[in-house]
Order: sequence, then structure tokens, then C-alpha cells
Amino acid sequence: MALDLSLISAQDIIRKRHAHQQDVIRMFSAPLSQLNARELEEARLMLLDSLYAEEPEMPTSGISYDHYHLPILMCSAAVTTAQPLVEAWVRSALYMSYNLVLLVPESTDTAALKPLIDAHPEAASHLCLRSLERVETQQLAEAIAAYLPVQEPHLYLALEAEDKQLLDAMACGFLGLSLHERKGFLDGKNGFLLEGAVPRTLAYQMIEILEDPESDWEMLQKVAENGQTYARQELRS
Repeated sequence: MALDLSLISAQDIIRKRHAHQQDVIRMFSAPLSQLNARELEEARLMLLDSLYAEEPEMPTSGISYDHYHLPILMCSAAVTTAQPLVEAWVRSALYMSYNLVLLVPESTDTAALKPLIDAHPEAASHLCLRSLERVETQQLAEAIAAYLPVQEPHLYLALEAEDKQLLDAMACGFLGLSLHERKGFLDGKNGFLLEGAVPRTLAYQMIEILEDPESDWEMLQKVAENGQTYARQELRS
């Protein structure tokens, strides 16, 4: 069967899975900012659930529930920008340690990823492509942090200098990785700076940070906690 990489939005998946529940359809017909506390918590849980699938047939179906225990590596970028990351993640077998959630603009052509995933089908069940608005991404990050407890911190990688969602994710407790220097973002203190978007370089640097015996999970969690404090201060300023 040919691999289908057509993009599906999280809301489309939620509406399909909960088509018989009119309250859910109504809830996702309104801006999240208009929901009450109970509805917002339900929305977060459904956004999280939209990342997974019982039997994914393609990356847009979702991550297999078999890999629910793994931490998340999240990135928001155009497919052409994110392609080196996906290649690094696949070729280094980092998918065995981290599921990849790639947030791309709506109506994005994802065909550029097809040859890579075709060549590494074992990685497909660890990959999820979604289109989300920024406010939905914030709620998703909060849900991942709250409902996917893992020993290692979840990761957010900013490939672009103007990626505002890096701070949103870090404020939720994600460990921030960035290809670009940012005011107050200190390498090894409250996040990690990476150099270059070449797949081999990206893979080497991520593995060095995540799998170096001296970079144990407690140290990474401490950096993530420092990053959370930094991000919250930046978002308030």
C-alpha cells in the first residue's frame, strides 16, 4: 500500500472520533479562549489523544499507542524546514527513544517526507503530522506535560529564529532546543543551542545531549526546570 502523507488537522480527527457527541462538536466550533475550565481540560485531553491511533496506517493517522510511553519531540515548522530534523531523527534511530510530533501549516504539501519514511517504515508509527493554531499548540503542550509523565523531559526544537512556540512549550516544562541564539537562552543552563540544520550534525548533537552518560535525566530535568522559569518570565514581560 502506498504511503499517504496527506495532512489532517487535530480538529478533523477529534470531530471524526467524537462525531456522535454534539457537545464535543460544539466545543471545537468555538475558540478555545471561550471554553470554561472543564471544557478546556477536555479539549486538552482530546488534542493529546488526536496524536495517537490504534493501528496507524500512515504518519497522519497518529503515533501508535504501543509507543505511548515514549517522550515527545515537538517541532513547528514548514516541511521543507523540518526535513533535516526528520532525516536526523530517522537515520539516527532517535525514533526509538522519542516520538516526533511535527506541527506544520495547514494545506502543507508533505510529499517531500515520503521517500524518507518509505525507506524507514519502522519509524512511521512514531511520527505524527498535524496542523494546529498557536493556542491549540499551547493546550497540547500543557496536556503532554500533564498527562504523559516520563523520566526524560519532553523536547521542543525551534528550527526558526522567530518560533514563538518555543517559549510556550518551555513554559509547560519541555526542554528547549534552538538553532538560534535568543536573549536569556543560555546553552546548558536553561536550554541547549544546536549548530546547523544538516541532518548528520543535528543527529550528532541531539544524541550527545540526550544519550551522553554525563547528561543523565536528572540533569536534563534541571535544565528544563530552569527553562520553564525563564520562559514564564519572558512570556510575562
